[in-house]
Amino acid sequence: MALSLTRIDPTGADRDALVDFFISNRFPFHVDPRPTPERVDEAIAAGRFRDDDNDSYWIDHAEQGRIGFLRFEDLTDQAPLFDLRLADGARGKGLAAAILALGAEHVFSTMPEVRRFEGQTREDNVAMRRAFRRAGWVQEAYYREGWPVEGGAPVASVAYSVLRRDWESGETTPVRWDPAGTVGDRRERATMDRPEVVCVCGSARFADEIRAANRDLTFAGVIVLAPGEATGAVPDEQKAALDSLHKHKIDLADRVLVVNPGGYVGASTRDEIAYAHATGTPVSFTHPT
Repeated sequence: MALSLTRIDPTGADRDALVDFFISNRFPFHVDPRPTPERVDEAIAAGRFRDDDNDSYWIDHAEQGRIGFLRFEDLTDQAPLFDLRLADGARGKGLAAAILALGAEHVFSTMPEVRRFEGQTREDNVAMRRAFRRAGWVQEAYYREGWPVEGGAPVASVAYSVLRRDWESGETTPVRWDPAGTVGDRRERATMDRPEVVCVCGSARFADEIRAANRDLTFAGVIVLAPGEATGAVPDEQKAALDSLHKHKIDLADRVLVVNPGGYVGASTRDEIAYAHATGTPVSFTHPT
């Protein structure tokens, strides 16, 4: 994925584009989901886009163009944070994990004194939490009611980080939640070291092909979450429950494989694909069209 960062000149050449980006897009999981021109101007004047503690960049995609904004914060603390905002048209495409990797590369390549890079998101931002995990970041804290919500009750803030040594080695060091290294620690390690999890989707008419995909993936060392099979007609209420259950399987998966011989994708499968895209789960097809 060809992504790059372009440094922003917030008080000069990029000022108008910066204001336009913030007021033209909605950021539903940020504290300020819809900034006004006045608030953006105030932030520019206060140096929140570039000063000793902050530096901001455009996120550019080789094929899709300018897709977002990335700000590095708390640069003088030697443990910087970030603020990531994607344009409306770039969300739901599974880009966040690659952007996190790009951000970590920038931090650890240009700031030799930095040993850790940090980030936080809301507990209900499922796509971003999945992206953190895919990018090799580790959850380190869960702050109950720590994230203010405009017009609503606060939700939990979930904190993640990546260490320089993990970035350099390509490994992920799990958190030891208790010094004795008991069950909780083993479960964390098992989550980090487990095989890839793939959720298989497809029309019931392709039951044989879905079984074959399940078999091939399993023998390749993959954990497979496959659709449930019924021997006869399924009542509407039961079908709705099964559809909901399969979306929970998507929540558990690292990616989705759609079995679609001849390019056929039914209504239920289209709904599952849309759900996967909305939660940032990559989707591939046995028969791309």
